[in-house]
Amino acid sequence: MTSAKQKLLLSVPAYKQNREKIGTWLRQFEENSIWIQEHFAHLKENYPDTYIAVSKGKVIKSGKDQSKIRAELESEFSEGFRGIAVSYISSKPLNFLFKPSVGHRL
Repeated sequence: MTSAKQKLLLSVPAYKQNREKIGTWLRQFEENSIWIQEHFAHLKENYPDTYIAVSKGKVIKSGKDQSKIRAELESEFSEGFRGIAVSYISSKPLNFLFKPSVGHRL
């Protein structure tokens, strides 16, 4: 059974035409985001307080200006930039609004 959200997406012509591309971009983005999480300690040492762009397990761009990095990615990779994960690597500890309960994993 399809959810209301899926039905809505399927009703949008652009989504119907590009469903395979969008699925590929989402999988790539997820893989790149997971790679960032798994390598955060190393990234924090090498890219403190910097935006990074990751594709296929490699940092392909870095800098202090997120909009500049995004513009360069769009220019360089055309539609292919959509699967690239861009993340800010903070040198400071992260503060959460809600603390996870004991034994709960994030």
